[in-house]
Amino acid sequence: MPSISIISLDIPYPPNYGGAIDIYYKIKALDNANTQLKLYCFYSHREKHAELQKYDTNYYARRLGLSGLHPKYPYIVYTRYSEELMKNLAQSPNTILFEGLHSCYLLDNPKLLGNKKIVRLHNVEWEYYQHLSLNEQSWWKKLYFKRESKLLKQFEKKLSHADLLLPISHKDYNYYHQLFPDKTQYLPVFHPHNQIVSLKGKGDYILYHGNLEVNENTKAVHFLLDKVQALCAQFKWIVAGKNPSENLQKKCQEQGVKLIANPTHEQMQSLIQNAHINVLPTFQDTGIKLKLLNALFAGRHCLVNSKMVAQTNLESLCTIVEQPQAFVKVIEQLMEQPIKEIDLNKRQNILEQEYSNHKNAAQLLGWINDLESSQ
Repeated sequence: MPSISIISLDIPYPPNYGGAIDIYYKIKALDNANTQLKLYCFYSHREKHAELQKYDTNYYARRLGLSGLHPKYPYIVYTRYSEELMKNLAQSPNTILFEGLHSCYLLDNPKLLGNKKIVRLHNVEWEYYQHLSLNEQSWWKKLYFKRESKLLKQFEKKLSHADLLLPISHKDYNYYHQLFPDKTQYLPVFHPHNQIVSLKGKGDYILYHGNLEVNENTKAVHFLLDKVQALCAQFKWIVAGKNPSENLQKKCQEQGVKLIANPTHEQMQSLIQNAHINVLPTFQDTGIKLKLLNALFAGRHCLVNSKMVAQTNLESLCTIVEQPQAFVKVIEQLMEQPIKEIDLNKRQNILEQEYSNHKNAAQLLGWINDLESSQ
């Protein structure tokens, strides 16, 4: 039975945001493949959960605030340093999977020379933080994001100490393959779905969903409210997501848009499944957008802009437009078009090719076997 130690950047349960989703459903897929797992989780605000105890889970509190600042290390990395974790890993002879650049403080530690080391890359982090700085209004947050981006780019050099790098998207693969051509492989995102659960027929509303604490998502909502919804207000609109600002709540109320704050996982899935259109523009083409994948596995029509589907191989399953007027025109057309069984069969066939958790877990275990056989 293969054995893997996994260092998680956060407690991955409940799987209710991007990084946690990929980590948790990867763990489940590996467990289903009879892999022996040992899980090491850093945490700050999320609580320990009994769901993870079957994986022999250990927890380490992040060092937040001023104690997490270091002149050379990114904050997201230095706050995840633990001597206790180092001791535990040094006693484990098996392969270590570092989840995210965030968890890689120990990657170059000489005490781990006997371990095979794999890094799951959830983003080109320095680029992601650069985008955050550009979209941030608060001057001190903008300064923090700029500093973090610079330090993350420097820290990225430590990836040379890994045996295998696993970017989460085609775009990220192209970037890391240029830097580390001999150790980079593409591993698609893991997600909640094993098959299509989309409904045939028609729904009666348009949905935008996402974490409304994230600037990228609030920018998308304001774009839709200002330039799209206002021109097709005859249709029912719903915005759903985590912790919307008071400003966003007020704006939705003024425009007759229903805002559902902090829906449960079940509520969100029901909203996605029963919508007629999941409309998902983005202005930042970093990583893989899990909400897009969720909408395709569970929803009906998916209306996006090109940045949402950039290098995902999902273009043929979405309607892609760029300008506000085009969003309005296509919404009016799609609201009259029911989803048919032939549409869902096509979707299942395409998604199965690249985004099968079972196939991707088997691929990961194959790479681990190759690494351990080369010792």
